[in-house]
Amino acid sequence: MTNAANDDWDRSLAARCREWIPDDEPPRDIEALREWLIRRLYERHAADMCRVIGRIVLDRELAYDCLHDVFVDLPRRLMAFDGRGDIGHWLLKVSVRVALDEVRRRRRRRRLLGWLQRFWSVEDRRGPMLDAVANERRAAIEAALSHEPVLDRAVLVLTSMEGMSYSDAGAALGLSVEAVRG
Repeated sequence: MTNAANDDWDRSLAARCREWIPDDEPPRDIEALREWLIRRLYERHAADMCRVIGRIVLDRELAYDCLHDVFVDLPRRLMAFDGRGDIGHWLLKVSVRVALDEVRRRRRRRRLLGWLQRFWSVEDRRGPMLDAVANERRAAIEAALSHEPVLDRAVLVLTSMEGMSYSDAGAALGLSVEAVRG
């Protein structure tokens, strides 16, 4: 968004705040207005948002983390709110998207951890000398992987170690084939 568009949005924010929170007078200073708005939206809608998020993620602490994520990013997200409809319903939609994204992230992590555990738990049954070599190899691979970003690590594990095709790895990670080939 350009600075001019940002300024226009800031000017209209006070009027929009009066619509969203009609029983309280917003401050005139734009920074104070933003803080006031986030606080009021939290006071009025956080309980409903957290309840909906909790029913999606099925974990109370994770629900609070997701709620936190919604409100941390709320100033940016509010700029995309077109003003049509109820702000409370819009906040619930944002909350659902954040919760679903977190569930998907956790599902990908669980799959990755499952694959990694299977890889590292494979025992070479050919004798103590080969077991020592296999352990050294696993340690070297683990050390090398620890320096890679998690997504690159996942792609490497799935394609090079698990023998998955680029399309299968992309499907497992929710990425396009082009992103996996990267």
